[in-house]
Amino acid sequence: MVTATGRYDGKQVILDKPVEGLSPDTRVRVTLEAEVEPLTGLAAIAAKARKANLPSDFAAQHDHYVKGLPKR
Repeated sequence: MVTATGRYDGKQVILDKPVEGLSPDTRVRVTLEAEVEPLTGLAAIAAKARKANLPSDFAAQHDHYVKGLPKR
C-alpha cells in the first residue's frame, strides 16, 4: 500500500509526485481523505461554538444563559 498526496482539480486527482514502481495506465483503487488545516485562535473557538449549537445571542447574553439572569 502506498500513501500519496496531491490535489483534486474538480475532475481528477493530480499527485504531487510520481508513485515509484507504478506504471502509467495501471488500475488502482483510491481512497480520498481531504487534508484540512487545523483552526487556531478565534476561528477554533467559533467553530466549537457552532458545533455546540449555542443560541446566536450567546456572547451578548451569556449572563442570561450561564447565570440565569434576565436578558439585557
